[in-house]
Amino acid sequence: MMSRLDINHIIENLDMETYNEVCKGITKINITNMDEELSRHASNYAYYSSMQDLCKKRLDDAQLELTIYSSQTRKDRKSESASQGKPTAKDLDDHVCSQEDFRRLSLEVNELTLKYNMLRSLVQALSHKKDLLVQLSANMRAEKNIYS
Repeated sequence: MMSRLDINHIIENLDMETYNEVCKGITKINITNMDEELSRHASNYAYYSSMQDLCKKRLDDAQLELTIYSSQTRKDRKSESASQGKPTAKDLDDHVCSQEDFRRLSLEVNELTLKYNMLRSLVQALSHKKDLLVQLSANMRAEKNIYS
């Protein structure tokens, strides 16, 4: 099992290579030590679930920033062009989307959406692992009863 790093560090640096490494580590089952697998599972689930929650908060905050920026930029543009006639909704949208800050904030939202979805997948993998652990544990108990 991978050592646990700071949750913020993982979120900031999550990429496909890290995701694949973490995924392999948390989904691996050591069938020869089921007691340890079962005893560690809840804390592993809580760890990655809290990471997912933190990433979701960051995503929500970034989406809010983008919304506020878009609204403020539209409002400013309306004020600037009031003397030239009322701009259309399309004109305002085009202006907002053409701004570098809009691009930067949108890319940040996209990146956090990807990371959130990756973390959600890891949490789902842990949920599947729980089901497998329960089944394997039941199978092992049934085998013991057959041979005893």
